[in-house]
Amino acid sequence: MDSNTRGAGWERAALFCVLCVALFLRVRQIEDFFVGPDDGAYLHSAQVDVIEPGFDPVRWVKEDVAWVGWFAEHYGENTVTYPHSYLHQFVARYLFRFGFNSLQAIRLSSALTGVLTAFFAWWFVARLWPERRRVGLLAAAVVAVLPIHVFFSRTGWGMVGFGCFYLAYCTLLYRVLFVIPEGDRRAFLRAGFGLCATSLLAFGWQEAVAPYIVGSGAVVLLASWLRGPDGVGSPSIFSRRTWTYVWSAIPVGALTLALALFSPFAKQHWFEKPLPTGIDSWSQLKSVTAQNLVAVQRPDLQLTWIVLAFALVGFVLVWRERKTLAVYLGLSALGGTLILFCFFTDAWLMRAYMPLFTTLAIFAAFGLAALARRAGGLGPFLVALALAVVTWTTWTSLFGRVEDRFYVQHLYVMGGDVQKDYRNVDSQLLEHLRAHLAPGQSVGVFGDKSAIFRLQDIGIRAREDYLEGASETWPDWIVAARSLFQPSPHTVERGGAYRFVTRDTIDRWHLYERVAR
Repeated sequence: MDSNTRGAGWERAALFCVLCVALFLRVRQIEDFFVGPDDGAYLHSAQVDVIEPGFDPVRWVKEDVAWVGWFAEHYGENTVTYPHSYLHQFVARYLFRFGFNSLQAIRLSSALTGVLTAFFAWWFVARLWPERRRVGLLAAAVVAVLPIHVFFSRTGWGMVGFGCFYLAYCTLLYRVLFVIPEGDRRAFLRAGFGLCATSLLAFGWQEAVAPYIVGSGAVVLLASWLRGPDGVGSPSIFSRRTWTYVWSAIPVGALTLALALFSPFAKQHWFEKPLPTGIDSWSQLKSVTAQNLVAVQRPDLQLTWIVLAFALVGFVLVWRERKTLAVYLGLSALGGTLILFCFFTDAWLMRAYMPLFTTLAIFAAFGLAALARRAGGLGPFLVALALAVVTWTTWTSLFGRVEDRFYVQHLYVMGGDVQKDYRNVDSQLLEHLRAHLAPGQSVGVFGDKSAIFRLQDIGIRAREDYLEGASETWPDWIVAARSLFQPSPHTVERGGAYRFVTRDTIDRWHLYERVAR
């Protein structure tokens, strides 16, 4: 066995181990984090409470065709469907069919693409800088243990998926702009279809990728300058390279335009969302947003100072050794980030900037590699120590105690009480209901669809019920959103039929028992 074969075998084994670590961190106790409204909206929209698990491909096709028709029919009804992240919902349907419970299905959909992101981080470096391909292993390792990426890979929200496929998109776009010879039409055609496919995959996970596809245009326009007089191909911006980017982006561009013109949901939540109460101007909104992102949510803690420091070092080193790659990778992430921040009202959602965090992880890998080279024999130990500290931050934040030193509360909330534990918040409520629910009794859910699926996963069927029909049809038990049910006339305190029994630990869900007919 020659050295190249041994080296390739070692690299594959190391990458496999990194991906196993990434998977373990993302799926261990994946149900612990509280079930948010988005989880419930996705699951309800995917009709996971309607389909049945089991292997039956013919039934699957019939159900999926019916689902698409139902989705189209109720598209404009925001309380019925959740009209975005369609592929994310579709994957969750199949994971449920394969035997996972509803919450596991929607979160595993994110977890698997989170692991795939670590693979694409390796692929980005190995494909675009073969001489430094082992740095790709470090890039995969940083993504695998990065607190903010691991955390969002464990939720039912789809941003990790769009960050994953956008990274693959960036790898292909770099080849289009800087690698493929100008006359190789077949290579451009293959790469163009690859760009189209990866952008559509990213769009199917979360439409927030559209600003990043548009933002990539900045680096496309600068590509001729970055290539320089000795670069590959024509210096003109009107080259085959530019047109390959343009035509490959048409499907996502058309879908985004259709959302802006015809989707009430997209208009209400993205394109025409009004300014929050108390905000009078764009500049005031952006000032408040920036303060919230930096000072309140603390991305420095969610990413860790270690990763940020090595990302800065890594960028400087890549700039010195391969300026084109440094500028390309930085601008690709920065363009979409600026569009999101400047043109969208709810730009304070940290998870919407996932491509930027992945970019920082890749630069951090180059910084760690530089540390290993300069430290000589101590290099591997120091790199392992840095990764261990980042991993310990992630581990403590996910599985430790709130008061632990390395626990990052900011992963769980955008602000508010930093002492709350948002894990296993509903265990007491669910156990009480399961212990006291008599045969034949019914359960309703008031104000929060996510409770339907939390109950489904412990074997209790529930329906959404706002107690609007005849009193004889009202359920025996109600799991209700406190803020909506407590002031209602249905509580015993207000002369109604429902007596408070217990609540979850963050005072979000209340359990009520019917005491009068």
